[in-house]
Amino acid sequence: MTILLTRLREQIGFTKMELSRRANVHPSRVTAIELQRAVPRSDGIELIRLARALRFTRPPADLLKPVEEPVEANRT
Repeated sequence: MTILLTRLREQIGFTKMELSRRANVHPSRVTAIELQRAVPRSDGIELIRLARALRFTRPPADLLKPVEEPVEANRT
């Protein structure tokens, strides 16, 4: 399942590297967060930095919420 952080990053057109640079968060950490292998503190600086880099105005912890993935049409 995809989290909101990933969806927003992709919609804006940032690569993980670009987001990590803008947020001053290590690139491997961004990857781990997006893959849900790492869960940052909901009130931690990492999420605040990521939210600012994405210009996200809701609480930073919302970036970790799952979002529905689009369903692809069958190609037959």
